[in-house]
Amino acid sequence: MKRILIILSLLGVLSAAWIPASQAAVLLPPDVFGLQYDQFRSFSIAQMLYDGIVSGDPWDTAAGTGGLDVLAYTGATGQNNVNVGIAPNLYSFPDPLAAPSGSTSTFSGIWGLGGTISVDSLYGYLQDTFASSIPVFLFDMNEPGTAAKRDLQITAEIRIMDGTTVVDSWSFDGINDGVYQSTAWATAYGLIPSFFDPTTLISSNRGNGKVDFVAYAMGLDLADFQGMGYTFEGEFNMQGLDGSFEELYLTGAFAPPTTIPEPATLLLMGAGLLIATLGAALRKQ
Repeated sequence: MKRILIILSLLGVLSAAWIPASQAAVLLPPDVFGLQYDQFRSFSIAQMLYDGIVSGDPWDTAAGTGGLDVLAYTGATGQNNVNVGIAPNLYSFPDPLAAPSGSTSTFSGIWGLGGTISVDSLYGYLQDTFASSIPVFLFDMNEPGTAAKRDLQITAEIRIMDGTTVVDSWSFDGINDGVYQSTAWATAYGLIPSFFDPTTLISSNRGNGKVDFVAYAMGLDLADFQGMGYTFEGEFNMQGLDGSFEELYLTGAFAPPTTIPEPATLLLMGAGLLIATLGAALRKQ
């Protein structure tokens, strides 16, 4: 009988252990609802909200500085990435790239240039804050005006570095060939048709402080590169900047479809093991 009580106690402990200290990552919808840009998949939040594919939190909540996400690019002054995450597991990263001011319509920069972002540190931040190891990018686009001016052209590349040597890389551009071309512009559309009624156009720009696009690099998982002394960097290029500044975040708040087992599933798996053990104990009584 004592053995049975111990096993039941362990089952209770297991249940309590799955109350997350981190913010659980939300799975993105199936890839069919996103657009492929070379080695990335991008989702329009406004489009998915309009068509009822997603709803409520966290899709319709405001983004902005001072949250759990790491800021990679912004025009807001005085922003940094010091002590990001959930206490006591806080991490610091380089300041975000500064958006151009005035009438400048182009931008090019590398966040993490010179080995300033440790893969291990970024992996730790994602694990401790979101229980994830996959960096996902949030983009707040701010291109108002006429239809022609609402579009923005972007290319980018995410790189895992060993000193000055590229270990692996993922390209975001307009040609789906797995080769990064900084001038093969991919278009972030200001107006996007509804999935179910192509004659209905939806504005991608949901206003300042709201994320407009979520994108992830297919096959990028920092768990594959941790513990090796590697660094992380991202090159970002834009043209057609006509409005106020955009913002780009790195986060673990979202995850590619089916990449992270749901806590409930893991709990049931663990509970099943304990119940099996309980059954074996009962048979021995």
